[in-house]
Amino acid sequence: MSLLRIILWRITQSIFVLLALSVFLFLAVEILPGDLASATAPRFVTSDQIDFTREELGLNRSPVTRYFVWISQISQGDLGVSWSKRAEIAPLLAERLSHTAVLGLMASCLSIPVGFIAALIAVINRGGIFDRLTSGISLAVIAMPEFLIAYLLMTIFVVTLPVFPAHTVFTDEMSLAARLHAMALPAITLAIAGLAPVLRVSRACLISILASEYIEMAKLKGLSITRIITIHALPNVLPPIINMVVLLIANYMVAAFIVEEIYSYPGIGKMMIAAVKFRDIPLVLATGMVFAFFFVVLNLIADLLSIMVTPKMRDPSRRNL
Repeated sequence: MSLLRIILWRITQSIFVLLALSVFLFLAVEILPGDLASATAPRFVTSDQIDFTREELGLNRSPVTRYFVWISQISQGDLGVSWSKRAEIAPLLAERLSHTAVLGLMASCLSIPVGFIAALIAVINRGGIFDRLTSGISLAVIAMPEFLIAYLLMTIFVVTLPVFPAHTVFTDEMSLAARLHAMALPAITLAIAGLAPVLRVSRACLISILASEYIEMAKLKGLSITRIITIHALPNVLPPIINMVVLLIANYMVAAFIVEEIYSYPGIGKMMIAAVKFRDIPLVLATGMVFAFFFVVLNLIADLLSIMVTPKMRDPSRRNL
């Protein structure tokens, strides 16, 4: 199979995965108890009024019909109208998604370089104090959920040392520095949660590569451990690290649900939680599909990057070598 066919096959797989996720998402929303008509109805509203609202929103149609109507609109780029906000979903998602993307970018810029550099230092000084210390701390951080990290940081930097605000509020008049200060704690929370996997995966990959025969040959030639890692080991450790980094960025999208809710961060995760509470089905479905799209696309990018940096996958004639 040629490289072009491999890429086209991966893209086709991604499309089918998105379709399967859309069915799963729609079924998950369908089994939620209640709907917008009953969830937002006043206490003394009549059943006829609730039925009229259901008919107006199209909830009286069969789930199969509603799914195909929804998926056809999504395929045309129409995300629909939010029932609770009475506004087009696309602009709402664009604004919130930009906030979540900036938060994830800040966390990635903090966690990925620091984690990888720490892994390099730990491997170069394998078995030393730094290696043992970082391994123990990273294992402890992995065992901690994001909400616990968030509350610990809030206790330190909001209650004990009032350096950062407890809640993230953006205004049009805020400068860039003020915005970065307001979102510092959510970004640090995500960065700490992502730092440990970066460190441990990078360290494990480097150690595995260092056990290879060609690395042993380089050691016999008298090359320093620093030169062996930077010149010989790093190019071969790129594919698994690329996959790990891309999946980490995707994981930040999931962690954003928790972190954004704790810090009242105006991102897409907080908006989806509010949409689920009010049974705003179009907004829940659109937000869920955005998350699914990013997961699938990021995995596709990871696969394609791995192909590009792996000679055996770029050149099919070398796979049996």
